[in-house]
Amino acid sequence: MRMFHAIGFVGVMCVVASAQEFEIVDPVGQVTAVAEISRNRLVVIDGNGERSDYIREIRYDSTDGQFAGFFNVLANRVLRFPKSGFGSLFSADLNEAVPQFRQTIRSVRPRQNVASNRPALPPGYGNGFFSPWAPPIARSQSVLIDTEIVSNEPLPPVTLNLLNSGSRDLQVELVGLSQSISNQKIRLAPGENRPVTVQRDNGGQRIDYYRVISPTGETFTKQIATPIPAVPLYEVVVHEWAMQSIAIDRTGKSPNAIEDISFQGKGIGRFPLPAGNNLTSTTIDVKRVAQAAGNPGAVAPLVPSNSSNDRASDEPLDRALRDVLEQQRRAAPSAR
Repeated sequence: MRMFHAIGFVGVMCVVASAQEFEIVDPVGQVTAVAEISRNRLVVIDGNGERSDYIREIRYDSTDGQFAGFFNVLANRVLRFPKSGFGSLFSADLNEAVPQFRQTIRSVRPRQNVASNRPALPPGYGNGFFSPWAPPIARSQSVLIDTEIVSNEPLPPVTLNLLNSGSRDLQVELVGLSQSISNQKIRLAPGENRPVTVQRDNGGQRIDYYRVISPTGETFTKQIATPIPAVPLYEVVVHEWAMQSIAIDRTGKSPNAIEDISFQGKGIGRFPLPAGNNLTSTTIDVKRVAQAAGNPGAVAPLVPSNSSNDRASDEPLDRALRDVLEQQRRAAPSAR
């Protein structure tokens, strides 16, 4: 019976010698397959020797109690077998969006006993013979059919004050961790406090939709919601502008003792902003927090396109160095 055949899976328990045997016949009475029922198991063997294995599943029994349900794991198919041992077979394909039991064109009957030429006892009858209809524990079967992500109500943005507590200029970059958020670069002088507005994620829910078949054969849809926690939307990357090299005029011919000062953005560290409601309006000492992160190696240095960076060279330490060199240059002729 090819409409519910499947390749037998490894490890299937062999049918015990006391299995009850039935013939599966077509509409004209020709035997097309043999069914063997042992305790909680059904095996169908067709005329070509092809075998399909089913396990007993009470959840697929008919509501009137006349048919017992068997489940083929590999084919994801259910077969309803008449408990009387006589009558039509019904099958349902669980791969369908809405599985339904349909009457097949084949029917079953007890197989004739070759030795005595008497029919075998139909399932569930006594004389010490076991009943294959002993029900296992009833349970429902669920199949995932769809999933959707639903965002929670958005949180309002907050304002952060970025503070530079150091003695040198800082370059602070707010790196968006979402494609919808643009990066922001901010230059902070020593002691400067700059406000910035940032967005906040509020998480959401993953909703899984399942098709459920109850022990009585009823089909319905069930949904399960799983919370999705809020995630950080920004990472803060901090560089400190530090003097890298100085070009000094030692000839005395240049009007400037220091012809050029080259600066480099030294990596201090990087850290994420808190997620969701954990991010509130506050002041962040960016240098201190970046140093506390302990990851300066994760921040590549910055080299400005113009090495004579006027603002960077106006820092107090650099001005003092410039003044000393200028005084030395002016004093050099009188010393000679």
